[in-house]
Amino acid sequence: MWLFATSTNLKFKFFVVIPSTTEIVGNWFVDLSSYAFDDPLLKQALQTVTLIHLGKALKDQNVPRNGRQCFGSALNELQVAARRQRTDAKMLAVCNSMCLYELYDSVIAQAGGFMEHIKGAQILGMAINASSLTQAEEIKCYCVFRTLAIYKSCGTRKICPLATTKRPLLPANGNSTNSPNFYEDLDDTTTLIPGVVERLDDLLHRPWSEENEQHFNYICKQFKHPTT
Repeated sequence: MWLFATSTNLKFKFFVVIPSTTEIVGNWFVDLSSYAFDDPLLKQALQTVTLIHLGKALKDQNVPRNGRQCFGSALNELQVAARRQRTDAKMLAVCNSMCLYELYDSVIAQAGGFMEHIKGAQILGMAINASSLTQAEEIKCYCVFRTLAIYKSCGTRKICPLATTKRPLLPANGNSTNSPNFYEDLDDTTTLIPGVVERLDDLLHRPWSEENEQHFNYICKQFKHPTT
């Protein structure tokens, strides 16, 4: 699997080329800038991810440096949104993008807080509310998720464990004023799912079909519910 990034007129894009032994199209292009839904935080997170890959492709240290600055700003905004307990599907895409950046920036990946950010993303993943999204937005969110799954399979191969956590329950009345701290008292249920990388990679080499799509979704759900 090869990763590429391009920047044209300040419009950030990246695409994935998946080698295949069958006669199918191996190029999958995703225009990240159109997936931000006019959400400043999501747009910044997506640009952060694109910058790290652009820097690696060009072997230009100035680009990753700009990416780290963008990452710092996005992380501050993410923490503010987390304290407000924002739990929409866009936030899940933001968290996944931030975790993805941390996987592939060797400086950030060695920081002690990396796994805490993974935990935060998983918590939000359990709490997302996609009911306010249009069908087109749901499709785009899924495309972002599928893209991240490709990269995370590489992260798993690099022995970067994906953690799942139990989210603290909110009061029955929905008032979060006295709810526990968003990141405190997490029950770490990190597990290793046998063969998950190989199974995902195998599916991503195949042409799209409803059966393959269901199989892909089943594997991904195991990250969220490792005991099922």
